[in-house]
Amino acid sequence: MSHRGHCQSEKEEKILRNPEGKMKYRQVTVTIGNHQVEDALTKLFNLGLWDVQIIDEELPGQMIREKNPKNWDQTQVVTPTPIKNTPPKIRLYFEETDTKWQELYDFFAKEDIESTIVDDEDWKYKYKEDCRVVDLTRDIRVIPSWEREKQAAGPRDIFLDPGMAFGTGHHETTVMCAKLMARKLKKGQRVLDIGTGSGILAILGQRLQAREVVAIDIDPDAVQVARDNVALNQAQDVVSVQEGDLTRGLEAYRGEISLVVANLVAELILELGEQVKPYLQAEGYFIVSGILREKEAMVIKGLEALGFSLEEVRRQGEWCAICSRYA
Repeated sequence: MSHRGHCQSEKEEKILRNPEGKMKYRQVTVTIGNHQVEDALTKLFNLGLWDVQIIDEELPGQMIREKNPKNWDQTQVVTPTPIKNTPPKIRLYFEETDTKWQELYDFFAKEDIESTIVDDEDWKYKYKEDCRVVDLTRDIRVIPSWEREKQAAGPRDIFLDPGMAFGTGHHETTVMCAKLMARKLKKGQRVLDIGTGSGILAILGQRLQAREVVAIDIDPDAVQVARDNVALNQAQDVVSVQEGDLTRGLEAYRGEISLVVANLVAELILELGEQVKPYLQAEGYFIVSGILREKEAMVIKGLEALGFSLEEVRRQGEWCAICSRYA
């Protein structure tokens, strides 16, 4: 997730544009430890900063090293990427006059925060540099939309322009959720995707022949990105994208959902567990990720306390994904 900006008034636009007429934004990059991604995201969420971009240069190399050619459930990175030993970073964008970014100094060391002013054309399309073709499941790839003419796409491949929303298909958590969905979802079932981001897992639900997929996100920018991607993949007959959370607008789906997927963070998943139950059918699946392996036991224990039974755990790198079932 990253800040996409919002519609400014004429007065605001005059403030934010330089003499050449370009919009100006503040790009803030925070360097974090290899095992601190989830904790850092929690801090940012507590500040009300939901639109962030995770930059992990080591991830593609790690996927290549860990791939077992005899195991189809491992991830392939189609575009080779040099293996680096670089700590992950989190990037955020603010309007030039917004001072909220300075609150980051309350949570992160000064030397770990880098701030610079950029033109909108410099940052708006920068995310494309990090997007590559990737195998999401055995026969479904994620292809950046701008690579569409260069790739021989299969009938179930997903075209994606993540914009500044979270979800390109490269992160382990997305891949593991996708693998679990491919194993558990049956044709004609209903899916609820909580925190849809770019819409990648919602579109996957359509590719896996779900009857209906409801995708929700609290970020209006992510909602628009997801809707655009749904249309790009001609999935709008199955997938609907809504702004909001589980507290409103979903009453018609109580007891109707066969599979809920949520790629968030551990603490938020446990908060959602109780709210998810009314929507699930008996024996419905709850697939969750965004969980560091060190918090795996905590999440499993919390879900079991809520009445979920453990079905399967997948682990990749420092992350895990958990599939549970509601009796």
